[in-house]
Amino acid sequence: LDSRIDGFKTELNGKFPSFDTYPMTVQFAILDMAFNLGTLGLVTKFPSFKKAIEAQDWKKAATESNRPQVSVTRNKPGKKWLEDAK
Repeated sequence: LDSRIDGFKTELNGKFPSFDTYPMTVQFAILDMAFNLGTLGLVTKFPSFKKAIEAQDWKKAATESNRPQVSVTRNKPGKKWLEDAK
């Protein structure tokens, strides 16, 4: 699992150059989405989310983090992590 997470972090640093500086809750939310969508899927299928993350607009990112293909219960933690970012 640690190796898999490290791989995603490396990929995400390529897509979000400031990834390591984001609040930990934001990193959790992005990792969660990347794990489900793949890194490429995350940035290509959720361009508004990517823009909000790059702007460090965590509230907007929370709104844009909704994945219609998963349940409300499954979407809720990621949205909350983004909303709680400081």
